[in-house]
Amino acid sequence: MARMQHDAFNDPTNSTHDEVSTLLSAEVDPETGRMPTRDEMEDKMTASHAALFDKEGYCIVGAYSEAGVMAGFAIWRAISPITPPESVETNKTEKEQPSLFNRFFAQMNRTRDATMEGKRYWFLKLLIIDPSFQRKGLGSKLVNWGTSRADEEGVCAWLESSPMGKGAYLKAGFRVLGMDRVDEPKAQKGYVEWPYMIHEPKGKEA
Repeated sequence: MARMQHDAFNDPTNSTHDEVSTLLSAEVDPETGRMPTRDEMEDKMTASHAALFDKEGYCIVGAYSEAGVMAGFAIWRAISPITPPESVETNKTEKEQPSLFNRFFAQMNRTRDATMEGKRYWFLKLLIIDPSFQRKGLGSKLVNWGTSRADEEGVCAWLESSPMGKGAYLKAGFRVLGMDRVDEPKAQKGYVEWPYMIHEPKGKEA
């Protein structure tokens, strides 16, 4: 899963510019003072994935090729009104080490927690498709896994999108609720921005 995630975010064949991913991939590790190696990045991803298996509400859903090879995965989370807000922890991390990575995730969590406070909903935390299996409909299946459950429960689904994924999410029934941003001197405009999107339940009121 970590290898697949690294390859998906560092795909040289991707023609859609993603400034956030480009800047994040070039960021120096504050703990070592240098760029992390691929092995170090994958080790961190693996640890992050493993930690989710013990957390309530998380569903890691795999997509497989016809040959049975894992070709992608999604991390969905069922959120309830009593789910602790993630922004508490990421705000603390951002204050201790205001790297772009930490500021980016802190802002995403602040917006989601504030907008969806007190609501039940499904949250698409991560969607990854191996570059060699993209454009085969696997991403849509992983998105539909969560939105179909949200529809059944009569609740919304939420996600933050990259430029590459926005069109696919619109086709899946999401709409752009707003744009979020963080200041970044290295960015072309002096800041980076991204859309946050919501999917209302079919046939039921959100």
